[in-house]
Amino acid sequence: MYTSRVHKFTLKNISLINLRYNCKIVSAETGKIDAGYYSLGNHSGIIAPGCDEPFTMKFSPTEVEDTNARLLVVSIENLDPQV
Repeated sequence: MYTSRVHKFTLKNISLINLRYNCKIVSAETGKIDAGYYSLGNHSGIIAPGCDEPFTMKFSPTEVEDTNARLLVVSIENLDPQV
């Protein structure tokens, strides 16, 4: 309890154009921006074609709560929102 946990993942750009992204952490219950006990190293940026970007998500609780459910929402320019 009260120990930090870290999860690492990578986002790869397999297209031929720059990939602009923006990340936010929202409450799973309300959908409002609320990182709670979570943090993300890089919230926005550009990934060049053929390259990848490492991300580090950290969970560092300071007290016990019934729910810590959060969603990581990643918005990427030039993507069809229907797909």
